[in-house]
This record gives sequence, structure tokens and C-alpha cells, in this order.
Amino acid sequence: MKVGIRYCGGCNPRYDRSREVEKLKNRFPEVVFLHEKDAACDLWLLICGCATACVSEEGLEGREILRLSQRKDFVKAGERIRELLEEEARMQDAGKETASSVVRELKTGDSAWLEKTFTEEDIRIFADLSLDRNPMHLDPAFSKKHVFRKPVVHGVLVAALLSSVMGSELPGPGTVLMEESVHFLQPVYPGEKLRAEITFTGYEEKRKYYIGTFEGKCINPEGIVVVEGTFCQMMQKKYFKVTGEEENDKS
Repeated sequence: MKVGIRYCGGCNPRYDRSREVEKLKNRFPEVVFLHEKDAACDLWLLICGCATACVSEEGLEGREILRLSQRKDFVKAGERIRELLEEEARMQDAGKETASSVVRELKTGDSAWLEKTFTEEDIRIFADLSLDRNPMHLDPAFSKKHVFRKPVVHGVLVAALLSSVMGSELPGPGTVLMEESVHFLQPVYPGEKLRAEITFTGYEEKRKYYIGTFEGKCINPEGIVVVEGTFCQMMQKKYFKVTGEEENDKS
């Protein structure tokens, strides 16, 4: 949520305007307070130092404008900010509920993909997160002495692209990985653009969920498969509806 601040000229202030604004900022740390006149804000506060309230509304873009000319007006402003925050939270919750209630229909043969280029910085970050600091990934001098001749991307990091496709695209949000069998076929070097592909190949139906089988592969710019794998995903029926030619095992 964004709240814009505009002050009057301050020719005859009757109270410490900046102090009252700071109180609001401290009370609502989740709110972004802006002073740019061209900013689009959910609420604009026109801070006046006296009852003359001479500050102009010209050029302000926003859904609502409040004019504050004395300390007690800041109490009302705080109440309004709280109301808008609660309204925003309700809208977000409604959006999540709507999204979670949508059942995605899948059929065997469906596929999805994404592309990603791993950088040297990606490798360093993953090494820190995973604690896998094998110099084969990080040290050019060390890796030059070995078969790949230069640092390579962690195989698990490459395979994570396939998990990314399954978690975000196919089958999508709500799926849970149950099992995987992954083969690392070729090295991947920083700067290579990879394409990760997933195909839905089969499923087994249970009472409340499906166990989906997915085949995946990562391909380098030369068209060579560098990683391939088979994955089993649990797909709850409240999120997914599956159709296909396979025999269903209803149990």
C-alpha cells in the first residue's frame, strides 16, 4: 500500500508536522510513504500547518485524499490507513481463495518447458546454500586439471529446472514431489542456455489424489540432453482433474 505525503508551505505551522508524520510511519511500517507528486498512491495526505489548509491537490493521482490541519486529524488518518490495509488484506485473501479453488485439468501427453542460463554468480550462491563447495564448480585452476577443463554447474542445480517446471507449470501449484530418478549425462557450463522440458506420461488414481508420472529432460544449445529424469507427483483432486487412456487404480 502506498500513501503520498504533500506539505503546505509551512508559513504559520501550529504543530510539529514532521513529528506527526513520523508517528504514522512508525505505526505502519508495512506502508510505503512517498513524497513524489507524480506517484500514484492509494491515499494522499495533505499536511497543513494551520486551519487555512492552503496546500493544493493539483496533479495528485490516487483513490482518496485527506487534508490534515491539526494533530487530531492524524488520528483519523491512521484509522483510514488501517481500514485500507484491512481492505487490501481481504482482497488478497479472496484472490488466494479463488485461485486455490480452480481445478486444473490435465491429460497425458501434456508438456511444458522453460529456459534458463546459469551464471557464475548462480553457482556461487547455490554452493553457499547447499554447502557443496567442490572446487570443480568454483575454482577455474582446479577444474582445469580435470576432465571438464573448466568449472561446471552443479548437476542438482540443473535438475532443479525440471522441478521448477513441474511446480509452476505442469502439473502446477499444489503438486508434491514423491519420487524421482535423475541421470546426469553431460556437463553444463556457466553461460549455456538450457531448455527444461516436462511431459505428463501417465497416472494412477487414488481416492483423494492422483500419482502422476512425468518425464523430463534438460537440453543444451547444441540440442544435447544433459539431464533426464522420471518423476512421480502427488496431485490432490481439489487442485487437479486428470484424464487419459491409462488404467485407473481406484483404491
